[in-house]
Amino acid sequence: MTDIQHPCPKWCVTEPGDARHIHRTQRTEVNRFKSGTSASLSTRGGSFGLGGPAGENEIVVHAWHRTAESDSVSGDLYVPVRDASHLAGVFEALSYVTPTQVRELAAGIRQAEAEMTAEPEAGA
Repeated sequence: MTDIQHPCPKWCVTEPGDARHIHRTQRTEVNRFKSGTSASLSTRGGSFGLGGPAGENEIVVHAWHRTAESDSVSGDLYVPVRDASHLAGVFEALSYVTPTQVRELAAGIRQAEAEMTAEPEAGA
């Protein structure tokens, strides 16, 4: 969200002369490149206006990965700042499971989405 009418809050790192002037925090980024597989995750806070009402402070997580066998996959998740501790808890929990288990969880999320967005069968 562009917000040139309001001054940056104390946590804002956007320069006042920046034409986009999105209120945001410093970005944290992690990357891993191994044997033809690349992954990058980053997170920051801000007033993006994409995950909730305009002007609401949010946490955004951007994820990107590619393997030698697949095209790149990316996505952004915008979470209201009031849920930031829950999001951090999910990431903490992920550090205790294996990559295979994380992929199982991702498959479960995709399956739930497919089930919940499927067209009802005729006559049902």
